[in-house]
Amino acid sequence: PAPGTSPPSLCLGRHLEGGSVVRRSGHRGERGHGRGSKLVQISQKFPKIDFATATKLATDTVHMHTECCHGDMMDCIHERVELSTYVCAHKDTVSTKLSDCCEKQETERSECIVNLENDDKPADLSPKVREFIEDKDVCEHFAKEQDAFLARFVYEYSRRHPEFSHLMLLRVSKGYQELLENCCKTSNPPECYGKGVGEEMLKKQVQESQELLKANCDFYKAHGEYLLQNMLLVRYTKKMPQLSSRELLHFTKEMAAVGGKCCPLSEDKIFPCAESKVDLVLGQICRRHYDSTINPKVCKCCSNSYALRRPCFSKLEIDEKYVPIPLTPDLFTFHEDLCATQETVLQKKKQELLIRLVKYKPTITDEQLKSIITSFLGMREKCCKAEDHEACFGEEGPKLIAESQAQLAL
Repeated sequence: PAPGTSPPSLCLGRHLEGGSVVRRSGHRGERGHGRGSKLVQISQKFPKIDFATATKLATDTVHMHTECCHGDMMDCIHERVELSTYVCAHKDTVSTKLSDCCEKQETERSECIVNLENDDKPADLSPKVREFIEDKDVCEHFAKEQDAFLARFVYEYSRRHPEFSHLMLLRVSKGYQELLENCCKTSNPPECYGKGVGEEMLKKQVQESQELLKANCDFYKAHGEYLLQNMLLVRYTKKMPQLSSRELLHFTKEMAAVGGKCCPLSEDKIFPCAESKVDLVLGQICRRHYDSTINPKVCKCCSNSYALRRPCFSKLEIDEKYVPIPLTPDLFTFHEDLCATQETVLQKKKQELLIRLVKYKPTITDEQLKSIITSFLGMREKCCKAEDHEACFGEEGPKLIAESQAQLAL
């Protein structure tokens, strides 16, 4: 790095709260999301911490990120040391697990605290945040000090749910804010947000993400990483067919790898692991979009609320404005290199065929894809056994293309 600037590792790496910064997440500066995200993570890691200390640490951490990404290297290092020193000076009220970290050298404390396991929840912590969904004065507090009231909700809900990702908890907070904005306009707000309505809303915020994660992990456990990537390839080629085959293969490979890293974990760790890692891949997609526009739907997801980015991408369907690639002679060509014995080479060829088929016919069904891929494998087996591989592919390839065209025209 240039003299007096921060090395990239300080900006792109993990800091005290263990979160990702804007450059790493690919999100462009949603006001307040950084502080909210840090408050979630600090409340999860240190559930015994009081609200005032949690908000101070969140604010200081966001300021530290600004210094480390845009400021002077020495200021960055100084702020990191100051932050870890403050945490250690208050370790008795922050966490029961800090002693070992706080005995380390000043320069080693931050990384130790980042990797620290979440502390145990206080024994007297109630399972639900009743004061936010049953108190008759909720709207009065909301109107008087909206930011502070919502921050306290985030703090209280997050310290009760270490098993949720910070993005999920930010979505819950956003849903709660929208609930109050609607209910506080009615003639009887407690009737609107109370009597299980608020609780049901919070539950609904969580359910969709849990069901999607379970479906993907079940698929991974049953079929493995390669077939999970193929499923994601079809989905994401339909969502963003403007991407090159190389880009689609790269992004979906990283997403599929999340299955191996997160699906075997215990229930309390699987959700934070999966959603945070998938969000980093979506951040890469958004950075690619900022460099060169992909399509308006991707633009909306990347410009949307940081917390809502993953659900936005999940709900994306076929890009109706995409003009399918024309069927040219070189779109589907088959040669004797298909007879390569390495399984990895064949797997990549199949994936490239999948991408071309979806780009040619974005509305292609899973059944049609399966049928064409099966025919492709049959042709490969036949021609690789033939005496003249290239001649066989030259004869059988056009037949496969004609059959596929007829099938896709239906």
